Amino acid sequence: MGQTGPESRKTQEEKTLRVLIRRDRMVKWRSSDFSGKGKDLDISKVSKAQLRAGIAIEMEHTKNPTIAKKIALDHLAENPRYYTYLKKMERQMRIDALKQKQKQKPAPAARRKRSNGNN
Repeated sequence: MGQTGPESRKTQEEKTLRVLIRRDRMVKWRSSDFSGKGKDLDISKVSKAQLRAGIAIEMEHTKNPTIAKKIALDHLAENPRYYTYLKKMERQMRIDALKQKQKQKPAPAARRKRSNGNN
């Protein structure tokens, strides 16, 4: 029997991404298919790692992997390292949010000195 659960779903998503990248290796998008900046992008010049990351991230917004790929290509046409910068920016935002949260925590109450009754 096949696997079920997060591992099998991740494996299936990875297979889908590999197929999408392989299928369109040398294809340029027609303007009727895609109206963004990525329509004239030669996919053979796009980093596979960036495209794979882009498709995975854009799948958060659509269930259609072809649309996710088109959105990713549009972003990569603007900046070939778009998803690397996005990841760094999101990491920095999490760090800033944690720092802000720590600043808002009240300071712990000062410990009282124990008196041993000899004062």
